[in-house]
Amino acid sequence: MNINHERKHFARAVIEGILYEMYSIERMLLEHRNIKEISVNGSFATIPFCTQLIADIFNLPVRVSANKSSVSMGAYLLAATDIGLYKNIEEASRSVSLTETYKPSARDSKVYAGYFSVFESLTGKLAGDFEALANL
Repeated sequence: MNINHERKHFARAVIEGILYEMYSIERMLLEHRNIKEISVNGSFATIPFCTQLIADIFNLPVRVSANKSSVSMGAYLLAATDIGLYKNIEEASRSVSLTETYKPSARDSKVYAGYFSVFESLTGKLAGDFEALANL
């Protein structure tokens, strides 16, 4: 952080931090699942910059849902599965229309991988400090 950083830099840092935490979770899931693409929806997915950032950080294609009311759609699909309109959640998920795909940039993915290594290292080193902050 220096005198040249503006509000937009801090906003981007917050978004990147959230996505790095999500990426950490995805890395744990990879121990049990094979993930070939990511599907996103809701208001966050309507911002092309954010969707491209997800593709670049995860180094995976990101498909965007046409439905902007993701919470209500998800609730409907769960309820519809529960009452038997769909055999299972996999069948229900096939009813979701994914209209746009963002592909990762090889160059940007490499840059984000480097930053993630530092993020991961700092997270481990600062774990005690994070706990102390939480206890204040």
